[in-house]
Amino acid sequence: MLASAGAEGTLVTRDMIIGERKRKIEGWAKEVTSLQFIGATNQIITSAGDNRVRIVNDEGNEIRNLPDLPDYMQAAVSTPNGTTLVAGGEDSLLRIWDSTGKRWLRLVRSKAHAGKNRRV
Repeated sequence: MLASAGAEGTLVTRDMIIGERKRKIEGWAKEVTSLQFIGATNQIITSAGDNRVRIVNDEGNEIRNLPDLPDYMQAAVSTPNGTTLVAGGEDSLLRIWDSTGKRWLRLVRSKAHAGKNRRV
């Protein structure tokens, strides 16, 4: 499976061998800024300009929506086994969650913004 996304706020999955479009997945209010398959699963972690990090499957079902994101999200990734999720946004904070997305493991500030106290 292959996936792509962009400014229209949708994700498109394709058959990687023949290139045939499988599904158009909607649900983002702004552009999807990053996507990654989680390991060898059919789950895809995405970040978007609508302050959201979502995990969806290749059928379009939402698996998880990570909470409490105050700003435009630039990127989101997962460890290969899916146990840790990481996302960064325009607020220069790197957020690290457990795989459930319900518990923060760590919040990392960039050195350039270390003096600013942003509530997350």
